[in-house]
Amino acid sequence: MQARSLPAATLTDVRTGQKVSFANACPRGRVTLVCFWGTWCAHGKRQEQTIARNLPTWQRLMDFHHIAIATDQEGLEHQLLPYIQARGWTFPCYTDPGSALKHALGASALPYIVIVDKKGRIAYTHTGYLTDVAILRKLREMASR
Repeated sequence: MQARSLPAATLTDVRTGQKVSFANACPRGRVTLVCFWGTWCAHGKRQEQTIARNLPTWQRLMDFHHIAIATDQEGLEHQLLPYIQARGWTFPCYTDPGSALKHALGASALPYIVIVDKKGRIAYTHTGYLTDVAILRKLREMASR
């Protein structure tokens, strides 16, 4: 896949309610692992739980950033914060109002993984569950560039 620019989209921080651009959620100079998931999607929840479980180990191996983007239906966002807190997730978690970002990226199903390179471009996308080994391999590849 040829790297492409980040689409203009605004996310909402689950914890604070603040709006942030997708570009600002993916800091330049660091690889960013983005996972689209939903509390209603068994595979999406499993994907994010796999990432959350491995994140401390992976971040000791290399410098990268991780954000989770929930695609829960409008009006159900109140379920997200208790879900995130119950799992002890400390990484940034956002919602994608109106699924604008999801649509701009062409995501048709969850989970949907995006890796943003150090230059702030989309370098990799994947639809469906990825094993921890596959994610680590892709992160290492992107971090070495």
